[in-house]
Amino acid sequence: MGYFSELPNLQYQSPFSDRLSDSSYVFAKNIFRRMKVRDDLQNVFTVFNKYQIADGTRPDNVAEELYGESEYDYVVLLTANITNVRDQWPITNKELYDYVVQKYGLENVNNIHHYITKEIKDSDGKLILPAGKVVGSNFTVSYFDSTPITTSATETVRGITNYEYEVNENEKKRTIYVIKPTYIGQFLDDMKNEMIYRESSQFVNRRLIRTEKVDAVFGNPERAKGGTHWVIVGSSAILLIWLYYSWDIAKGFYPKSANELCQVAKVNDSLLGLKSVSYTHLTLPTKRIV
Repeated sequence: MGYFSELPNLQYQSPFSDRLSDSSYVFAKNIFRRMKVRDDLQNVFTVFNKYQIADGTRPDNVAEELYGESEYDYVVLLTANITNVRDQWPITNKELYDYVVQKYGLENVNNIHHYITKEIKDSDGKLILPAGKVVGSNFTVSYFDSTPITTSATETVRGITNYEYEVNENEKKRTIYVIKPTYIGQFLDDMKNEMIYRESSQFVNRRLIRTEKVDAVFGNPERAKGGTHWVIVGSSAILLIWLYYSWDIAKGFYPKSANELCQVAKVNDSLLGLKSVSYTHLTLPTKRIV
């Protein structure tokens, strides 16, 4: 419980139907708060030591060995930048064998997983090809050493079995960096300082914030109680959107009718644009007939 005791708290509105009122709150640990070692400090050897994890050793065993307290296992994991112990911490040799059999099947344990290069040097000791590069099974290399030389695939590459591949991957996890015992006190003090809350709209105290239940559409339902305006605004928005898109939808299904309506609208606009003229003041030409 060492790590979780350092996490700050939060209050959120109870989701349970039997809560006493809408203002009932539930206390919980804020698991979204997490410490990590600053990137610029991870390679500072004055603060960290390289540590080799022995077979069967757990994080609490390392903490007990280095700091005298098994509950500081979270310090080991944080400084090693491990967030998933199951995938990032090495498993025992027996667990590894069982894992390989389950993953590949007993009959495929020694099948080739991939091929890597062998180290090749010329007669003067100059490196031509480094070892460990992943290549294809037919990979070869050509170079000049007094005379042109082209290696065969058997001279250039070797196969890595499924079991050997998984062993290598597990071995990579054995080397970690841990904070030196001298700095453990400072690390814990810094962690406590980083875990406190700063002033905000949710702030209650340095170790507690209070969150509100928020609806994705109408916001905080407690503040919206009795707010008829939310209904009006929401309904109006839906109606406007429907009116905006309904004409395009109608044109898609009834293009001929839509075209006729457009023509009628154009004629109507043209007629409305004509100015009315009064003929009462016009003097018509007359001819006197005797």
